[in-house]
Amino acid sequence: MAEERGVSPASAAGAFVTLQVVSTVTRFGIPILAEHLGSKGVMAACFFLQVAPVLILFIAHDPWMFYLFAILFGIGFGGEMTAFPIINRQYYGNAPVGTTYGWQMMGAGAGMASGAFLGGLLRNFTGDFTLTMVLSLLLSMVGVVSILVLPSTSHHQIPNWEESLPDGYRSIPIQSSNQAD
Repeated sequence: MAEERGVSPASAAGAFVTLQVVSTVTRFGIPILAEHLGSKGVMAACFFLQVAPVLILFIAHDPWMFYLFAILFGIGFGGEMTAFPIINRQYYGNAPVGTTYGWQMMGAGAGMASGAFLGGLLRNFTGDFTLTMVLSLLLSMVGVVSILVLPSTSHHQIPNWEESLPDGYRSIPIQSSNQAD
């Protein structure tokens, strides 16, 4: 897209590398922010940073605009995935969350793969990236709204999850108040 709009191949590649570097660095910082500021707000901000920068692409013609997109989108893209374990712990405490996390990652992967596929089809069909960017905006906004409607992370969603397990599966047996000391 950048090259089609007159940006040199070197500058276009530089913007892509910038996105990857920012995304990588962000993957280390976002879990810390999510822990201290609350994962729901941090995740919503990361998802929003996958929406708002796409608006830049509708008008981008200069290298600095593609670099600005790369930095902002890189923060959102890098931060999204690494905040999931934090929000899971804030919602479920010490409950096992492997299955939940697996479903989250499978959903994210399926969404990214299908988005890339559909975006490519739209690009091939229309000859430009306009509908692809609109699709990205709409689907990413669904992610932002989905995060915003989640319950607060200030208390566990299933506080006594182990009590619903059969006795043999609990890590600590539940003491009955009728037992003798």
